[in-house]
Amino acid sequence: MSTLDATRLIEFVAPLARVLNREFEIALVDVDVACSKGNLDLPAHPYGTARTHLTRARARRRLESATDLEGWTLSHSSGPNTPIHLHKGESSVRVLHTWDEKVVPSSGKNRARRAFYCNTPFENLGGQEVLFAQEKYLILWRVDVQGQLNLRLIHPVGDWKYGSIAKYDLAIDLIADADEYSKLVFVAADDDDANEFRLPNEQEGEEVGAADISS
Repeated sequence: MSTLDATRLIEFVAPLARVLNREFEIALVDVDVACSKGNLDLPAHPYGTARTHLTRARARRRLESATDLEGWTLSHSSGPNTPIHLHKGESSVRVLHTWDEKVVPSSGKNRARRAFYCNTPFENLGGQEVLFAQEKYLILWRVDVQGQLNLRLIHPVGDWKYGSIAKYDLAIDLIADADEYSKLVFVAADDDDANEFRLPNEQEGEEVGAADISS
């Protein structure tokens, strides 16, 4: 697998990590207050899906006025349901919700979304072009059982059917504090040894080598 420049990778994701963590944290609080103490009266169960949509919409609304995205731009023509799409140069990001840390949402049948998932594996990109090629990323957000927000950047390398093994070769936990990235350890795996470094949902049936950065 080609060697990634971890320093440049961190510089690439740090603004997104900081801003998305901040805006989603505020959105979660706003929605919780509105649902539990306001007029909406939507408890977490069984209205989890509705609250997820409200949180995404609130976060998107706040991102519209964010001034510290450092070159990233929120798309204003990304379709219905208040999706969050961000662009910087030739790179783009779609922010999606997941209910489980081991689940990466599939692309579905939409042709444009399937194409978005079909990136070139990093192992086929050379050196410094890795982060500046026309790559597309997913950022998955979820709230764990303790109520903590979690964000993770994913580099998909193909589409897959619902319930099948997800195809991606990079996963990074997005930490709000950029200084914390100095404590991360970068591990790259050749295909022959990839099982040692794969994420839990890639242990069986996956043919793409993986690189994972986590705390």
